[in-house]
Amino acid sequence: MKDNIKWVLLIPGIIVIIGLAYLVPKLVGVGSGNTPTQPVNPGVQQQINDAQNRINTYSAQVKTNPGDVASVKNLGEAYLDLAQSQEQNNQTVNDANRNFKNAIDQFRKYLAANSGDVDVTIDLGFAYSQLGMSEVALRELQAAAAQAPNNQRAWLNIGYIYLQTGRTDQCKAPLQKAVNLNPNSDEGKEAKQFLDQANSGANAGLTPISP
Repeated sequence: MKDNIKWVLLIPGIIVIIGLAYLVPKLVGVGSGNTPTQPVNPGVQQQINDAQNRINTYSAQVKTNPGDVASVKNLGEAYLDLAQSQEQNNQTVNDANRNFKNAIDQFRKYLAANSGDVDVTIDLGFAYSQLGMSEVALRELQAAAAQAPNNQRAWLNIGYIYLQTGRTDQCKAPLQKAVNLNPNSDEGKEAKQFLDQANSGANAGLTPISP
């Protein structure tokens, strides 16, 4: 009889243990809406932390002084860096895409007051391309190239988007332009790599360029 009582008393504890064993894995990542990812590369995690710190700093500055366009630009660049680092870290697509959109918002605010900033226009086009908005990206990048014909980064990005979207014939001229401007720069070497891929017909598995 006493043994039966002991088992009865143990049942609630067993139920609690089983419940915790089921629930604990479910609680991982609660609040983020993300599926748990692989361990973070320490170098990439440092980049994420640095970008987030910059976002906090520049967000506070913009909130205090909305007319501080330099901080708006810096905030956009910080969001762009964070989004790229999240991609490297195999974060969820939603994390990176949200911050590419945040970068776009800040770049557009900045360009409303500084439409002649070619580098920011290129960053804007790059952010659009990372969201799969290739036509919008090309529009921004072509505007940058028209404004600054010797900007190697603009031609590289234009050629890359054409290649990435399967328009091999259209990618060759802008990539060759990027190579001709300076074949020894990082941009020139990337352009040469993509141009070789286009000429060989191997456009699958492209490595994304930096903005």
